Amino acid sequence: ERCYLQCLCNRSLCYYKLQEYEKAKELAQTAIDAHAKSRVVDDSGLAKCLFRRGQASLGLKDSRSAVDSIAEAIRIEEAQLAKGAPINDATMKAMQRELLRARHAAKADAKAASSKLKAQMGGFLKAGSKTLGDPKKERRELAATKIDCALK
Repeated sequence: ERCYLQCLCNRSLCYYKLQEYEKAKELAQTAIDAHAKSRVVDDSGLAKCLFRRGQASLGLKDSRSAVDSIAEAIRIEEAQLAKGAPINDATMKAMQRELLRARHAAKADAKAASSKLKAQMGGFLKAGSKTLGDPKKERRELAATKIDCALK
């Protein structure tokens, strides 16, 4: 069972390397689901699967999901470290680097979305501000225009 979970996670890595991010994410999620149902208690393996899902999400330009998955993987690895489990320093550093990359991507995505929204709303707000005037004055002008048209 443990070997099956590792194979799923490694297949996910292979698809990630081939830049087939959708398939990589799908396999990583399958591994996470299988881990939840398994009798094997291997939180380090779960962290690896979460990390793979985060990498695939980042490849799919879903930076928010990537940040969540990778941060969860790091949290699990740190909990393993606190329990005294042997953790590979290179793995932790790679996860932290990838988390930093995902956070930068999420920040850039948020900034782009914000500026796009401002651009879309900017015209709306400018056009709307023209109509914000004194309602009594506008009614008087409208009445005067209608009277002038009727008298002609």
